[in-house]
Amino acid sequence: MNARRHDSILIAALVGALLLCLPVAPGGRASAQDRPLSRLDAGPPPDSPFTAVADRVRPSVVNIRVERDPRGGLNLDPMQEMYREFFPGGPGEGTPFAPPGSGTGFVVSQAGHILTNNHVIAGADLVTVRLSGEQQAVVAEVVGSDPASDLAVLKIDRSGLDPLVFGDSDRVRVGDWAIAVGNPFGNLEGSLTVGVVSAKGRRDLAIHGGAPRYQDFLQTDAAINFGNSGGPLLDLAGRVIGVNTAINSAGQGIGFAIPSNYARRVFEQIAAHGRVVRGYLGAVTVDFVSEGQLRGALVETVLPGTPAAGAGLQPGDVMVEFGGRPVTADRDLQFLVGDADVGRAVACRVRRDGREVALTVTPSEESAGPVDAGSGAGAWLGITAEPADGDDPRVVRLRDALGVAAGKGMMIVGIEPGSAAAEAGLHPGDVVREVDGQPADGAAAWRSLQQQAAGGEGPVMLLIVSGGVESYRLLEREPGSREG
Repeated sequence: MNARRHDSILIAALVGALLLCLPVAPGGRASAQDRPLSRLDAGPPPDSPFTAVADRVRPSVVNIRVERDPRGGLNLDPMQEMYREFFPGGPGEGTPFAPPGSGTGFVVSQAGHILTNNHVIAGADLVTVRLSGEQQAVVAEVVGSDPASDLAVLKIDRSGLDPLVFGDSDRVRVGDWAIAVGNPFGNLEGSLTVGVVSAKGRRDLAIHGGAPRYQDFLQTDAAINFGNSGGPLLDLAGRVIGVNTAINSAGQGIGFAIPSNYARRVFEQIAAHGRVVRGYLGAVTVDFVSEGQLRGALVETVLPGTPAAGAGLQPGDVMVEFGGRPVTADRDLQFLVGDADVGRAVACRVRRDGREVALTVTPSEESAGPVDAGSGAGAWLGITAEPADGDDPRVVRLRDALGVAAGKGMMIVGIEPGSAAAEAGLHPGDVVREVDGQPADGAAAWRSLQQQAAGGEGPVMLLIVSGGVESYRLLEREPGSREG
């Protein structure tokens, strides 16, 4: 064997040895050990109907931050009020307990108007707004608020805003998709959750800070958490169908939103007048039930000198039509009267003694009329109250939430921000036992005490039970008020 042949054989042997060391499967394919265990599909994700909504609306959803000074007697949470009573934080005693609050809002006009909940900004000394993707907050002006609907309007000085568009909530159906966008817990900015519209026409709910008088909520199972209040509830087209307002802390998948049609009407009025101008009749009405069905609004009381009295409305009448719209329940009449144009005659029909009677009534402005003498009367000195031992749903919920036993007196179910009651530090769940030394035992006594106080001078003294402790509070009469 010559040297050249020997070298060739040696090279071939070395190459063969190297090939034996490579993990090559039969047929020249890589072995299973050489292949990755997972598979990669680098294609784009499938289309989702929700991504377009998220891209469209999130820049118009804002984070709202409020600051309150509890030393000013503002409307506080029960926990904050309790902390203030035990740790007042007066001069030289350290910093007062005034944690900032947060919520959500959304842009509704190119002029800088922002819609949110009243309970988000109620009693605020300072309101700031931070737009999506921005770090710097801007101070917002409170254009006006409406505790009766739990809505408020802010305004910021900013150009180039892209307002959200309202949809028609009357056309929303149970089972339709519902998308909630907001800032849960104040720091999870731009969170989007998805569900469906679970129900319509929900009412008799106790909302944070009180119970709004005008309730016709959409119910949804889209996740709504603390901090989402004031954010939009949207359809698949990105149109606002509701304003997220409340959650049910005792359950999951139950949230509530103010329908967009009503929210839009409230916004337009606040933007134009700084308040909501509502119609007023001066009649106390309740649901009329016949053969197990709601069939109208039964007139219980007609207050003298009111539009209802001038129109000839009588106790025992059943309102079945107002302004050409059917009335099947007291709630229907409440909304129709509230939306009526002040000073414009409205045709209505009532059932009286087995026959229908046509009447014409001209609503006045609600704030200009006397106190509504409902079951527990309307707001007086900023207080809306119902019998503490009654079965009003707001009272029942407050009793359960605060662990308060039913007893004598009138339980506060709502406080108007900036009112005498708010300045005195009262809050929902407190019970009024006495007014100027006279017992407030029941709705009739409460109305009588209001009438006795009408026209008087000086503060009104209330005996309040809060957290099981009795105390007296002096409430200044509202200037220009017409109690009773």
